[in-house]
Amino acid sequence: MAGEPTSFSDLRRLAVETYCNEFKELSDSWRSLDTKAQGLGAIAGIFLAAVFARTRDLPSSFGSCERLILAAATLLLVVAVGAAVLALWIGRTAMAPLGQTAEFIDLILQHAKKDELNEAIENFYNDQITVWKKANGDMRKHIPTKATSITCGQGALVIAAMLVAVLAVGSVLNLL
Repeated sequence: MAGEPTSFSDLRRLAVETYCNEFKELSDSWRSLDTKAQGLGAIAGIFLAAVFARTRDLPSSFGSCERLILAAATLLLVVAVGAAVLALWIGRTAMAPLGQTAEFIDLILQHAKKDELNEAIENFYNDQITVWKKANGDMRKHIPTKATSITCGQGALVIAAMLVAVLAVGSVLNLL
């Protein structure tokens, strides 16, 4: 069959390609989570600014219940902003050897003697696999942490929005 590995080197090349493709998928997930964290931070930040603006002109009719609801909403919005920042902050991972690969191949071709070329190629593949494993492993380790931070922030934002909605409806209907 065409395209099937026919040698040990073909298998090693396939392994490197697989790690490279995995890195692309992990990078897409990483970017998606960063985009969500940015949106969460922006929404929670705007909402927090509105709550701060509202607290400057609190009506004297606001009782302890209303003040407690507003304080809880403010705290939850701060948690949401903090979670967004934490998700964006998680960013140290090993770099993929994307641009270095061509440099390594040039070095192998320049310095390896003909009788050492196969061994140099195998060593190259081994090194590539090691670097890709590290880069992908780092991303796999951090992606769930980013996702958890975003999920917690989104939960805090939803609860804060519900509290502010209860406060607004209660104020309009004079229930609180």
